[in-house]
Amino acid sequence: MASDFIRWQKGLVRKPEVAQIARATGLDAFSVAARCMVIWEWADEVTTTGVVDGANREQIDLLAMHTGFCAALEACRPHGWIMVDEDGVSFPNYDRHNGRCAKKRVEDNNRLRRWREQQRVKRVSQCVS
Repeated sequence: MASDFIRWQKGLVRKPEVAQIARATGLDAFSVAARCMVIWEWADEVTTTGVVDGANREQIDLLAMHTGFCAALEACRPHGWIMVDEDGVSFPNYDRHNGRCAKKRVEDNNRLRRWREQQRVKRVSQCVS
């Protein structure tokens, strides 16, 4: 809901949680990471808080296009990547990577990185002149 991008965390495919989900579902790590991104993209479209009232396991499995995917997300150690109860679905630590504040941090960091690169290029060109 905050903007039209979500972060792909560096090393997502190699995270132990992804390996755990892969073992539980019989999918490869690349497929697990991609399916997680589809779910997180959906969450970003429908919530700013990380809570989706009325959603359920079947809906998450449909998004992931794999039966049992939601259960594997819930079973991740040490903390589940998703929590489901009779009220709906919630994403623990949602605001760490999604939502307005997280996206503003990313945009600010990118802007600062570009500015620093411009300053470095200016210094190099001044030295060459």
